Amino acid sequence: MENRSSKIIYGSITIIVLIALYFSSVYNFLVFHTLAEFFSVLIGVTIFLITMNSMRFLKNNYLIHIGIAFVFIAVLDVFHTLSYPEYGLMTDTHLQPSQLWIAARLFESLVFLFSFRSFKRKKTLRPEWLFLIYFLITVVIFISVFILDNFPIFPNADGSLSTRMILAESLIIILLLLSIYYLFQYRDKFENHSFRLLSAALFLLIASELAFSLYVGKYDLINLVGHYLRILSFYFIYKVMIVKVIEEPQEIIFRELNKEKELVETQNELLRNLAVLDGLTGLHNHRYIYERLGEEIKHFLRYRTVFSVLMVDIDHFKNINDTFGHLTGDSILKELGDVLKSCVRGTDLVGRFGGEEFLVVLESTGGVDALSVAEKIRKEVENHVFSEKIHITISIGVSSY
Repeated sequence: MENRSSKIIYGSITIIVLIALYFSSVYNFLVFHTLAEFFSVLIGVTIFLITMNSMRFLKNNYLIHIGIAFVFIAVLDVFHTLSYPEYGLMTDTHLQPSQLWIAARLFESLVFLFSFRSFKRKKTLRPEWLFLIYFLITVVIFISVFILDNFPIFPNADGSLSTRMILAESLIIILLLLSIYYLFQYRDKFENHSFRLLSAALFLLIASELAFSLYVGKYDLINLVGHYLRILSFYFIYKVMIVKVIEEPQEIIFRELNKEKELVETQNELLRNLAVLDGLTGLHNHRYIYERLGEEIKHFLRYRTVFSVLMVDIDHFKNINDTFGHLTGDSILKELGDVLKSCVRGTDLVGRFGGEEFLVVLESTGGVDALSVAEKIRKEVENHVFSEKIHITISIGVSSY
């Protein structure tokens, strides 16, 4: 998601653009209209380019449909702008700007609505087919407006809204309202941030169409507001594409990297444990015991600190295995490990040396104290009831340094 600095920058740029557009409208409406339309066109083309260059990231078919359509909406808006009689670029008629405007808005609202059908399809249309379909629709509109001159929706002779134009604006609003309805129906197809941005864009488009359906003349303030709302709606759609194409993939990448890192750390920890722990008892194995004894000897030679080693061996363990089976023998080995740990300090080392032999390293413990610990262990083992209600005895060798 955006950080605070990005939000401030984007917000500042938006405010500056809107203020600049307002002052241009005061100076000359044609300048304002041209700038407003070309801002929308710029955003529309940007949305298209983002879509076409990020197909492998953009998994939402609805946004792919919209993204491809926006370049053709932008083309219609360019011709809508340039067809104003003041430019003198088109035939001298006041009908074409309004006809192209209505055509672009109908095209836009239909794309928003019918693109939801992509969620019902198991296999979406290929992007090149979508591009071709939208291209043909745009060509039909141009033929109707510029060649056949039979586009059925046009303004009054004085440039004011005709009944047909008002009905067309109403139809556009209804289509956008239906789009919002389906957006909520398919809410699970969008991330929360994308859903909020797309909802805001559709509501702003509706507000924009309401404004355009209420103005009397093209120089009215309500017309200015309508263009503002439309620019903001396009900007929110642009932000949806940025979120889906750049921000969300980055979050997914970082999330996957963190998962991989955690997995590697877990596996490394497992490997470390396998290297130093006995698989049966969970105690340290003979490899770790040798390493620890080496450290204790170095410490003893350097600082002359005492330590003791107890070698514990189960008496007649072979008979237990032969009589009760190896599973019972394994259970006794595990239980004996627990008994040994309960008899020594947390800083002392308890390990399985091999077979039925265990080794205990007592830090900072002299011979007398080591004998006391050994006796404590012997009594605990003698009194402990092991699996199958078996009692065992142990022999302990004590060595102090």
